[in-house]
Amino acid sequence: MFLSPHGSPRGRAVLAGLLAGVVAGSVAAAIARSPAPVPEVRARVFHAAPVLAEPGAPVELRFAAACEPVGTPACEVRSATLHVRADGVWREVPGTVEGGEAAFIVPGHLVGDDGFAYYAELVPERGAPLTYPPSGPVHPISVGGTAGFARVRLPSDLSLEDVREADGLALFLPWGSGRGEAGLADAHPGEEALGPSSFAVGPDGALYVADWVNGRIQVFSEAGYRELPAPARTTLDLAVDGAGRIGLVGLGMGARAFLLGPDGRRLGTFPVPLGAPARIAPAVDGMRVGIGPGQWVPVSGPGGRALSAADQDAGRSGTIGGAASQDLAEDRFAATWPTGRGTAGVVVELPAGIRVGVEYFVRPLHDGGALIARGLWSDERMAVGLFRFSANGELEGLSLLPEPSTRMDARFSTVRFRPPNQVLVARDRADGIAIERFEVMP
Repeated sequence: MFLSPHGSPRGRAVLAGLLAGVVAGSVAAAIARSPAPVPEVRARVFHAAPVLAEPGAPVELRFAAACEPVGTPACEVRSATLHVRADGVWREVPGTVEGGEAAFIVPGHLVGDDGFAYYAELVPERGAPLTYPPSGPVHPISVGGTAGFARVRLPSDLSLEDVREADGLALFLPWGSGRGEAGLADAHPGEEALGPSSFAVGPDGALYVADWVNGRIQVFSEAGYRELPAPARTTLDLAVDGAGRIGLVGLGMGARAFLLGPDGRRLGTFPVPLGAPARIAPAVDGMRVGIGPGQWVPVSGPGGRALSAADQDAGRSGTIGGAASQDLAEDRFAATWPTGRGTAGVVVELPAGIRVGVEYFVRPLHDGGALIARGLWSDERMAVGLFRFSANGELEGLSLLPEPSTRMDARFSTVRFRPPNQVLVARDRADGIAIERFEVMP
């Protein structure tokens, strides 16, 4: 059960820098661990897009360009302009360029109750300007406002040391290539074991594990154990929809997405020409790929056809099913979710010394409330905050769960919800990966 809720902000530049490091690490890991050659790609823009913003408060935005091969002049940005739409009017906001990154400050008077929209133009040393998103003013990035959201301040005595003990073990994967094992254990002295890259929960509660090292997807269910061949020998994020179809996406620039049937038969392969894929999730219109914070794109159209970059851009959204969580500062985050009668939202302020970390999930509940899993960290430790909110944004409970795996490359997928009342956390052990079970009261 939940614990009782009664037990100087940094800019977005710091978050963007951390995200850029994660993206670079994912790309490097995917390239280093895959025997396949890296295909040549065009210039890409990486951007941590906000989903929500506080009305009247300035918002910092950062963009970076990358090319293959590295060092191409087409990605050496020398100037940049941000176009912001507020109250139906487009305005230009000048940017600064340093170290190849373009930075902008959207002034508070352009951040209204309903948010704002924007796109950027980056001018390189050589070649055509880079517009992001590619559709520019036709499909700009939209940011919602937090006006009317409930405000919650967590108690000052909250300690990240007060983590819960697991209620049980959902699955344990020892290192190895045998049945029910995963990854490789110390192939050479001094090397760390490479674990599975992701896990997901199927509609029947089965656990799907992307054991990319051994080229397979393992499925653990009440009906027994089975294996499916992985469509690529690279780190993958994994998702399963309500019909049992399996979505997978490689991590990093130049990755592809795949759709498999419940039996493992490949239904489609889809290039992802935008951003750097980091996660995949089922949506009402099919699988969507997260190409960066606050940016989900569809990858397939009617009949399973692959969508072009323009079609993916046109279908981009900031949420999956209207649910999302967004850091507003290092000590504050917001979340929004559908209630059946509209939408609800909350702004959560953390106590001194505790900062916002990874966004894992926002799970709308049948009563209009939501269950939110959000990373929290301090200088001493990390944890997962599991928040239970009512439909009007009242905090009804808070648990602290232990730090998830750092070996699993798809870090957003290390914490999952399993209906009707379990949260699963993948955790590192010396001899393998444990998926621990925590009972909740949704």
